Amino acid sequence: MFVILAIMFSRTNCCGGILFALIMLVFLSFMIKLWWLWLIGAVAGLVGVIVERKN
Repeated sequence: MFVILAIMFSRTNCCGGILFALIMLVFLSFMIKLWWLWLIGAVAGLVGVIVERKN
């Protein structure tokens, strides 16, 4: 799952990657009901934004 998110972050623009990640997180959190997925997703989103701004 995280590999897919990383590919999405690298291939799309900032907003597209974050939007996709949020949709995936909402879907997965409803299915699995794990609150820490939101935490991991937020960290991954921040890292994606920082990496994209450096490039």
